[in-house]
Amino acid sequence: MRKAGIGLLLILCTVCSGRAETLRLTPQGQWQNLASDPQGQHVLALAEIKQKILAGDKDEALEALEKFKTDYAEFAGDDLDAYIKAETLYAKQNWSKATKQFQQFVKDWPESPFFDIANERLYSIGTAFLNGQKRQVMGILWLPAFDSGEDIMRDIADRMGTGPIGLRSLVTLAEAYEKRTTYAEAYEVWSEIADKWPTGDVGQQALLRMAQCLHAAYKGPRYDPTWLISARAYYEDYLKRYPQQAAQIKASDTIAMIVQQQAYKNYWIARYYDRTDHPLAANLYYQYVIDTWPESEAGYMAVQSQQQGYQYPKTFRRKTFDVGCKFLDSWFGIGLLFGKTSQD
Repeated sequence: MRKAGIGLLLILCTVCSGRAETLRLTPQGQWQNLASDPQGQHVLALAEIKQKILAGDKDEALEALEKFKTDYAEFAGDDLDAYIKAETLYAKQNWSKATKQFQQFVKDWPESPFFDIANERLYSIGTAFLNGQKRQVMGILWLPAFDSGEDIMRDIADRMGTGPIGLRSLVTLAEAYEKRTTYAEAYEVWSEIADKWPTGDVGQQALLRMAQCLHAAYKGPRYDPTWLISARAYYEDYLKRYPQQAAQIKASDTIAMIVQQQAYKNYWIARYYDRTDHPLAANLYYQYVIDTWPESEAGYMAVQSQQQGYQYPKTFRRKTFDVGCKFLDSWFGIGLLFGKTSQD
């Protein structure tokens, strides 16, 4: 009920007779000065505490919490005690234990006025872990905690749904994956964001980042080209849905680059078959490049390669192999079977 009551408040600062007043709208539809009644004073005290917590004043926030517990005993309860316990661990930078306490708090006290701020604390811990903050294990070891940060962000997103902090948690997680160059994982999170917020600025951003992550995930012609195919499809969708923004980031140029990469990937396969002495397979791929991407640089190179053929370098190993084959042909008389003499 306390959380619901605070949620119904509409805080308004007005200048009246040279002083600022904080007002709330009562259930009867009338404006009331919060400082004029105990309930209002309690609300103001909570607001000040939350401001200190969000500002990062850990020690001042703890002092204000203890003072609130004394001054407003009638409003204090087990939820406040549980929150103070978690906040104390946070102030001591005991991230692992603070995480457990805050997660237990939001599970046990969803109606507490400190529910939202507890989620903010969890978000700050998760962000720290994703950015490299280590966690202490067994009181002596400090280990990387990226996975813990990921779990925290997922937990917040699941609990808060499409709320603002749920969105922030997923965006922060996706960007953390990008910083680690794990673009496949980043793409998955952006895809989740696009599913939950398909329209507006969020949907637009998610679509673009999906395309960018898939393009960045492509490692070169030696690797799976599926990333390129999907990246091109997303860029083309972005170009169609947001033409002005696409023009600003030169999406058409990026699509053209992807086309060149696709063509070169298949040209590289053709060259591979050429080098390994599989001319039929090589020519099939050369022709595929020529037919599919005739205007590409790879298409031009495929034409040249088809016309000239691949010249195998005469390495010592290759020369030895050729000499051995000629000797065996002569030894077994294979050459004679095809109408050749030993002098050939």
